[in-house]
Amino acid sequence: MKKKDCFKSTCNEKTYEIAGRWGGSIILSPVDTQDEECLIYTIEEMKEFLQTGQLIKLEKEKKALFGRKIADLETLKSLTRAALKRGQSGSAYQVIKEVLLTEDEFHRFASNFLLDQPWIGPEDGGVNKRKEIRCIRVINQGTGEKVLVNCEGYTYPRYTALEK
Repeated sequence: MKKKDCFKSTCNEKTYEIAGRWGGSIILSPVDTQDEECLIYTIEEMKEFLQTGQLIKLEKEKKALFGRKIADLETLKSLTRAALKRGQSGSAYQVIKEVLLTEDEFHRFASNFLLDQPWIGPEDGGVNKRKEIRCIRVINQGTGEKVLVNCEGYTYPRYTALEK
């Protein structure tokens, strides 16, 4: 848990963010500017509230620059750098599955994104109700490098993006 992480209380439906720490406790500040009442809990209390569902951690909207039918990782990196220079911000996404590959497997995958992959199914893509791109996070076990994949019903990475 770190500063600016957001949580929703299921007791009062209010949203709070971590404002900081005081001693061994965590201070939660309401996101609603009209509400000035902060909460303070120990780390153990926070963990218990998360386990029991009294608090739900909210994920911040993540964005990535997806490209269609990109050949390989080097091309994706080059296109991403160019898009960032132009000021593009990317599309919101939701990770629905993670695939951990060894360095060799990742290099084979990254050398040709247009090949079918056994870990991609037709249900592993599309857009959700919040207009986020549903994707698979592919992780290089050795380096931690991450590529996002949206297959749009195919069995190859039809859309790819780098995850920061």
